[in-house]
Amino acid sequence: MEAKEIEELKKELQDTKEQLYNEQAENEAGVAETMKEASLKNEAYGFIISQGLLDKFIAYRIKKDKEPLEAALIHLLSTAEAFGDWIADL
Repeated sequence: MEAKEIEELKKELQDTKEQLYNEQAENEAGVAETMKEASLKNEAYGFIISQGLLDKFIAYRIKKDKEPLEAALIHLLSTAEAFGDWIADL
């Protein structure tokens, strides 16, 4: 191999290493975000159970006809994720 080919291969190897490093960092950030979300959900479920609200929560989840205020609140909370995790900021 010529020196030029070796240098090109070294550069390609370095680029590949950098790409893999960046992908690994992105994956780790995604895992951390997923774990944070799971922790918040578990905390919310723990609160629901500890306050004796499980029956009410289940009834609310299976209720098909929501009052307008309930429907609006559900819509706002389901779209709030796009604007950040406001529950975690409390």
